[in-house]
Amino acid sequence: MRVVSTRLRSLAVAGAAGAMLVLPVLVPSSASAATTVSAVSIKSVDNGAVIAAAQAASGGKYRRGGTTPAGFDCSGFTRYVYAQVGVSLPRDSRSQRAATARISAAEAVPGDLVFFHKGKKGRVYHVGIYAGNGMVYHASTKRRPVGLGPIFSSNISFGRV
Repeated sequence: MRVVSTRLRSLAVAGAAGAMLVLPVLVPSSASAATTVSAVSIKSVDNGAVIAAAQAASGGKYRRGGTTPAGFDCSGFTRYVYAQVGVSLPRDSRSQRAATARISAAEAVPGDLVFFHKGKKGRVYHVGIYAGNGMVYHASTKRRPVGLGPIFSSNISFGRV
């Protein structure tokens, strides 16, 4: 076994509409500070396809721990919807938050994830898919079908896959 000493660097990649994505990259310690990466493949998410998948998966029942159209909980719903467009998300809402790039409300577009927090900076307890205009696709409670509803809290943050 060969152990290579590495250090963490960042890689800035220009994205759609001039957005800049900064990715962590491990490089060998022997590499110069100006190491060039010749090609980077980043799969971008088709937000229109995410919204279409969310609409198609709507209408079912809420089920705690549910991950299929037979019944969803909030993170099961977002995970299922994103899987329909080829993106794998972690199972629970806090892990999904950790797996996304944090964006401001002004940057959020339909298809991004909306995270609901206990208090201003508290733990994440709920997740949905931003639909625009203060609306979210989500699985919230047994009293409501899975689907489109208003963002019901001001203690939210947004994440982009």
